[in-house]
Amino acid sequence: MKRLRKSTFLKCTVSFLLFLSIIVTAVLGYALLAFYLEDGLYDGGIDIMRNVGKEICHYHAAAIASYYRSELVGESYEITDKAFLSKYSKWNTNIRYEVIGIDDGLVSSTMDASNFFVSSVYTETASKYTEGETVTKHFMTDQAAYDYYNELESTSIVLSFDVQFDDQYPNFPYKMTAVLGEVSRQDFSVITYLPSQLKPIDASYFIFGAVGLISQYFYLLLGVFAVLVLFDLLMISYIITSSGRRAKTDEIKLGFFARMPFDLYLVIVVFIFFGFYWLIIDIDHLVIPVAILTLVMLGMCIGILFSVSARLKVKGWYRNSIIFIILKWVLRFIFKLIRKIVSVLSKINLYWKTAIYTFIFCLTCLIASAIGHGGGALLIILAFIVNTAVLVKFILDLRRLEHCADEIAGGNIRNKISEATLLPSLRKHARSLNGIGGGLESALDMSLKNERTKSELITNVSHDIKTPLTSIVNYVGLMRKEGLDSENAPEYLEVLERQSLRLKKLTEDLVEASKAASGTVSVNAENTDINILLSQAVGEYREILIENGTTPVLTIPDEECIVFADGRLLWRIFDNLLCNIKKYAMKNTRVYISSERIGGNVTVTFKNISAEPLNISSDELTERFVRGDSSRNTEGSGLGLSIAKSLAELQGGVLDIDIDGDLFKATVTFPYIK
Repeated sequence: MKRLRKSTFLKCTVSFLLFLSIIVTAVLGYALLAFYLEDGLYDGGIDIMRNVGKEICHYHAAAIASYYRSELVGESYEITDKAFLSKYSKWNTNIRYEVIGIDDGLVSSTMDASNFFVSSVYTETASKYTEGETVTKHFMTDQAAYDYYNELESTSIVLSFDVQFDDQYPNFPYKMTAVLGEVSRQDFSVITYLPSQLKPIDASYFIFGAVGLISQYFYLLLGVFAVLVLFDLLMISYIITSSGRRAKTDEIKLGFFARMPFDLYLVIVVFIFFGFYWLIIDIDHLVIPVAILTLVMLGMCIGILFSVSARLKVKGWYRNSIIFIILKWVLRFIFKLIRKIVSVLSKINLYWKTAIYTFIFCLTCLIASAIGHGGGALLIILAFIVNTAVLVKFILDLRRLEHCADEIAGGNIRNKISEATLLPSLRKHARSLNGIGGGLESALDMSLKNERTKSELITNVSHDIKTPLTSIVNYVGLMRKEGLDSENAPEYLEVLERQSLRLKKLTEDLVEASKAASGTVSVNAENTDINILLSQAVGEYREILIENGTTPVLTIPDEECIVFADGRLLWRIFDNLLCNIKKYAMKNTRVYISSERIGGNVTVTFKNISAEPLNISSDELTERFVRGDSSRNTEGSGLGLSIAKSLAELQGGVLDIDIDGDLFKATVTFPYIK
């Protein structure tokens, strides 16, 4: 069904069938209507045939009179004579005629019987010109002679005119000769007849036969007419549903005329139809041209049906119109002007707005009182309606602001009020209330996060301090039990020393992290070549990293990378990052360390593959006592990245952590000093 709907051949076939069907339907409907209105059902169509016969006779009488008029005035030609005699011979037409002259003499006749159905009389006047007075005059110039000819033309009929040079009159050498005409009028009449018995040789026979057929089968033809109307409606429905469809796609594809702006298309169509209409009125006596123009208009209507129905299927079809584009531009201009006015008014203090509003209201009332009568009363009523609406809206908006403030004061800090629905003067207050709620919500979230961080900090510190202390207490107990002379005493002392150093390192890191976070660390910044410092740090850790199963790859540009920083603190940042790599990097992998100048900054990048899955965000990694392994089985305090981040920020730098799967990337950025 869809394929049939999209078939181009089927569309053309349906259009042609609809074209023919509409013609047949219109002719049949007109004939049935005329037959019914002329009471043809009661007399078998006799009156209709009589009226039609009179029209046919009158038409032919006028044509015959036109021919004989030209013959009487001597303007007929042999070819027209032959055509006339052939057309109105007894073997080519049922029309019979008589031409009667001014003296009631019979000029011409084709009558062959006295039994006729209808007749028509047509009277015509033939004007014949004969030679009359001859005018001869002499003029000084030929131009004067022609000027005189123009005067004669305005008052008389000039049959001939001639100008010659005549030397007998030297002062007036140009001789003009003009022959004036006289008019003789001859009246004659043409009587045309239609016999009672017609022969099948012209249109009158078939017209009378059609009338008889309608009178005999009126109700059957009425049913045929109904079927034709239904068929036309079905074809029109198919055209509407199939227009714009193509065989290989479900999308609507518009043709050239359908892509034209809709209002321009309608104007062109109306203009063409009016042109056809006036042309048909002008040549209504020519049957064939009128019929051709009518058929052309019918074909255009079918094409317009295709174009309009396809256009209406496109979403937003009304946008493709000149009027819509102009209205859109005008409305955009008006809205932009309104926004500018509102923007200007929004910057005015509420007190001044109230004063301006009151002034406008009072001015409107004064103007209304000056107008008086019905117009003034109507203006005052309108002003009071607007004033009441504004006051009600203002009071309702104030109530909403009050309710929002009460909600926030009651603890519902997430309560918000929509600014778009408020009056412009109150939107600032709504924005402030929303800001208060948002600020309180942010403060609450920060407070909860700090509480959670404190709790985790206490837990982590307790765990990290408890581990070495427990080991120390246990081994001290073992030494006390076994004595210093025990063969295990050296091993116990080694464990005690290692755990003591670990506890010392944890305490120092904790103090350093606290100082770095609070900003109490002294910073002695100076111009420092970051490449030199980075090379030294990587050089010291190279052997350690290789022994740990990782290979450092250092990339340093040839150009200097000078930053304004404390070399001691910068060294500590690099040391913490390299130490972090040593602890958590996967064995048998490479560690990429590089520095480069990007724009106005110097960037140092550390990249390695983590041995443990990094199921943690980059922000959480820089918090205190957070390690890359959630089990906390590795050595370290979890303060390295936090200390490095704080030290970088103290010197005006930035430490960013990026995690992509198991890839760990730390980037230290400082401003470049030229």
